[in-house]
Parts: sequence; structure tokens; C-alpha cells
Amino acid sequence: GSRSMQWHAWSEADLLSRLDHPAILKIHRFGDDDGRPCIVMEFVNGPSLEQHILKQERIFQEDAVRMVRRIAEGIAYAHAAGVFHGDLRPRNILLRDGDPLRPLICDFGLNAVGSKASDVAAIAEILQFAARDHPLVARLRISSIELVLSEIDRFLAGDPMSRIVKRRRGCLGF
Repeated sequence: GSRSMQWHAWSEADLLSRLDHPAILKIHRFGDDDGRPCIVMEFVNGPSLEQHILKQERIFQEDAVRMVRRIAEGIAYAHAAGVFHGDLRPRNILLRDGDPLRPLICDFGLNAVGSKASDVAAIAEILQFAARDHPLVARLRISSIELVLSEIDRFLAGDPMSRIVKRRRGCLGF
């Protein structure tokens, strides 16, 4: 019944409230307010990644890679805690103060059936959204978050592939 569904939602919220990572939106409290469920979260002054890019705010390709690395670290941390996002996309990434280098993952799908594989695939899609045809995108379509992080690190360390992308240039083609 609805009571067991509500209990399930609260156990999920309890799990989420224990997550403490700089790339994950913090849940402070959850409970009932006059019979209505409510969750108290950290306030974030900034748009979603989706809003940021749709307003044609530029993100340098290298910054997009660094942003995606932070997101991947947050997802790796959540996975280690047994939490999968299940709906990881640009509208569920907030940019603190509009800064792509300070992304916050939000809206972990309560009751969502997420998986490691779907979260990892979503990371490549977020990079594609933020940096268009970045050469790293194809290489991130792999099953493990650890491999994603190592590919990103190789790129940032100056892997020969990174010479394809002119450093600090090639904003989203504007």
C-alpha cells in the first residue's frame, strides 16, 4: 500500500541524506510536514547545466572535461555507497554560482531503477552536451567508472589525443 511505498521512499531519502561529497547536492533533512513528505536540501545559487548551455554560455572544452570528471567522482562515490542515479542528465546537474567547475548532482531518482551502466553512459552524454564533438566522448562509453576517470586523467595529463583539442579554445563553436 501507500504506507509501504512511503517507507521505501524514506529509506531511499535516508540513504541519500548520508551521501556527503562536494559534487552531490546535500540533503539536510527529510520528513513529514502536516502529512506531506518534504525534503530540505542545500540551496544552490546557479543554473542547471542545461539552462547554462541553452543560454549559450560558453564552456571551454577542457573545462567541460574537468566538470565531467567532478561529476564522475560524485557518481563513483554514490555507487560505492550503493546508490545509482538513474536519471543523470544536464538538467540534473546544478552549477554553483554558474561555474562549470563546481557541478552538483541533484535529483537522484527516488524509486528510480538506476544502474552503474546507465550512469556511466550518461556521463559521456553530458560531456557531449557540454563540449559537442569532444574526442573523449567516444572513449567514455565504457562500463566502469574507474575507466572513465582514468581516460579523463590521461586526457588532462596531455595524452597525445589532447593535442587534437586546442587548449582553452574551441568553445561550443560560437
